[in-house]
Amino acid sequence: MKRGHKSPIPAWAMSDEKTTSVVATYLERRAGMQKAGGSPAERIRRSEDRLWARLPGLERRMKNLVSEFCTVRDLVENGVNELPSYHPDLQVRKTELEKAISCLDADISFVRYGVSRFLIGVLYRRYRLVFNSTDIAEEFETTPVHIRKTLSKLNQVGVALYGREICSVREMGRRKFVRFSENTMVSGNSVSPFTLAA
Repeated sequence: MKRGHKSPIPAWAMSDEKTTSVVATYLERRAGMQKAGGSPAERIRRSEDRLWARLPGLERRMKNLVSEFCTVRDLVENGVNELPSYHPDLQVRKTELEKAISCLDADISFVRYGVSRFLIGVLYRRYRLVFNSTDIAEEFETTPVHIRKTLSKLNQVGVALYGREICSVREMGRRKFVRFSENTMVSGNSVSPFTLAA
């Protein structure tokens, strides 16, 4: 695993309490929910439950997109370039469908894996273990771009909640590690047995 930071490390990312709060806020926004009362873990649970409830609809949409893609691909391979009643350029439509399928697949995997588990895992590996986005992406079977976009969105939430304070390298060198309980449930659909630095 390669290590090293090209970008500053936000101070909130070195606090378990603040990290959990950032994840809770991000998930509420992702689920289209207003900030509710309760602990960050309770807020995460409610958000994940709502996202989980959307999964059947996402899977139906994926099935339809794949079916449409296969039809368009077959038409293109047989020399059909346009269907005026459907799309003026089938090659363009094929590319659009490929991108839509890729994005939707990432969303489905995001929910199935356990959203909070993924987010906390990414934050931990990036800011506590100092892994780069390529290594994190390989571990989570996604792309470095997805990891960087996720970190960027989480950082936007972190700045809104806690400002732009950053950690120095010297502070990071003195950190100690505290293990989350293996039995700690963040959500009914996700378990987060991560080791976070205190």
